[in-house]
Amino acid sequence: MLDEQRLKELHDSYIAAGGGRPLEELLAGKDKLKGAEAQRLRGAFSSYGLHPADCKQPLLVVELMTGRVQGLRSQFEVLEKEHGKEGAVRLWYDYRDSPNKLPIIDILQIGAWTDMSRSNSSSVPPKYFEALRYLLDLGISPEGTDVAGYTALQHSLTGTPLLCDLKWSQMLLDASADPIAAINHRNRYGGTSAHEIMQSFRRPGEQELRVKCLTFLLEHGANVDIPDGDGSTARRSAIHTAAFSNLIAAADIKQSTENACAFCRRGGVAGKGKEKDGAVPKEDGEIRASLRCGRCKSRMYCSAVCQKLDWAAHKKGCVPAPAATSS
Repeated sequence: MLDEQRLKELHDSYIAAGGGRPLEELLAGKDKLKGAEAQRLRGAFSSYGLHPADCKQPLLVVELMTGRVQGLRSQFEVLEKEHGKEGAVRLWYDYRDSPNKLPIIDILQIGAWTDMSRSNSSSVPPKYFEALRYLLDLGISPEGTDVAGYTALQHSLTGTPLLCDLKWSQMLLDASADPIAAINHRNRYGGTSAHEIMQSFRRPGEQELRVKCLTFLLEHGANVDIPDGDGSTARRSAIHTAAFSNLIAAADIKQSTENACAFCRRGGVAGKGKEKDGAVPKEDGEIRASLRCGRCKSRMYCSAVCQKLDWAAHKKGCVPAPAATSS
C-alpha cells in the first residue's frame, strides 16, 4: 500500500502543474512535449493497463484482444449496413479507446502481446496475423496515433522488446503510406523508434532483442540523428551500449563508401526500400541516391521524402556551393 509521501510524489510528477501543464491538459492535446511535461505524460501512459471493462466498446475490444476475425467481421458488417464501407472504415480508423486513446490496431497488438506473454512465445499467434490482415485489407491504416503520439509500428518495435515479432512489424511497415516517414515517425516526446530502442534494459535477453530491432530499423531507413523534444539523438544515446554503437558505425561506413542516401542510408547494398515511397530504383530494383541537395550540391538522397526529412539537421551545415565561373 502506498504511503502518503509516495502518493504526493506521484501527484507532483504526473498531475500537479509544477514544471508544466497538468496531466488533464496534456491528455487533451497533440502537441510535441519535452522536459517535465514529457515525463508526466510518459509516466501516466505507461502506468495504465488495457481493460475491456474500462472501454467505450468493450465487446469490440474483446474481439480485438482475442484476435477473433469472425467477431470483427460481424461487427464491421453491422457498421457497413448503416454507414457504407467507406464510412465504416473511417469510423474504425478514427476509433480510440481507453484513457490512452488507443487506435484499433494497437488494441489488437496488445491482445497479441498478452497471448504471447501467457504462452511464453516469441512469435505472434497466427490468429492475430489473420485479424491484422483483415483490418489492413479493409483499408484501415496502421498509422493512427495514441495519446502519446505512438503508431502501432513504433510500439511493435520498442514497446515490449521481449515480445517483438519482426514479421508483424514488417507487415505494419508494408501497409504504411510512406515507409521512410513511418520508420522515422516522431511521437509526442519527439522520439523516433530509434530513440525508444535506447531505453534502459530491464530483463535478461532484452539487449539482444533490441539489437535485432535496431538492425531492422537501420535496414529500413531509420535515421539516428533526429533530435527528440529535449534535443537528444539516438546516436548520442547509443554511446552507452557498444552493440548499438557498432551497428550505427557500420551503417555510417556503408553510407559513406557506397554513396547511399544521406538520410536513410539506402543505396547500393546499404539498405532495403520500396518504389512506392518515392525512391529512385536502379534497373535491378535496388535503391540509389540520385537526388542532390540544390544548395550545397554535395548531399545525396534517394527520394524527395528523405531530403525533406533531413533538412532540419542538414540546414545547419548546408553551405551554398560556389557559383560556377564562366571561362
